Amino acid sequence: KQSRTSDFLGELFAFLRPFDVELWFVLIGAVVYSAFVFWFLERNVNMRYKRRTQSEGLEVATFYAAAKLTWSGHFQPASTAGRIFAVSWAIVSVCFFSSYTARLASSFIVENRAAQVTSIQDANLKFAPICVWQGTYGQQKVRSEFPAIRQVPSQNETEMFGDLTEGKCVGLVTTVFSWEVLKVQDVNAGCSLAYLGRPFDSAGGGFVMRADYSG
Repeated sequence: KQSRTSDFLGELFAFLRPFDVELWFVLIGAVVYSAFVFWFLERNVNMRYKRRTQSEGLEVATFYAAAKLTWSGHFQPASTAGRIFAVSWAIVSVCFFSSYTARLASSFIVENRAAQVTSIQDANLKFAPICVWQGTYGQQKVRSEFPAIRQVPSQNETEMFGDLTEGKCVGLVTTVFSWEVLKVQDVNAGCSLAYLGRPFDSAGGGFVMRADYSG
């Protein structure tokens, strides 16, 4: 029951996925700040604000600032300074709207691919994003044998698993040994990751030690 509730809440607030929590708070602050600036510029020349109290004027300005982000409203300035500011906020709104829609569509595409990919060969056919450890044999192998895969490079294995958990890729390439070691650690704390397919390559290895070691 708790899992179903979590899934329901996750779907309910799916519209928040494109941006981090911190960025949403920054956006809210930007809306409030822009509303205050516009109200200050227009309070004595715009009838929308002259006939209202300060709190009512700020409320109206905040509504218009928030509505502008979705292009469902605008400031309607009456002064030159107000017009300049309104154009500036419109540019910010365009950037926000474009970035939001692009990232939202991208998150849905990644989730859809994650549900359909069944092997690394399948990922290659579907041009899926796969996390790889940058500069390793695994990355070179993927590049040579699965060129259609969109590689998402990571600096180490822990970062690679983190990128997978955050949805930056639909899967990752690692060794069987590393998976057996890391799957019981924090990288798979929620047991949300699973081994998929069969090993697509085998390679030799050895043990290296200092030449002057004596034990």
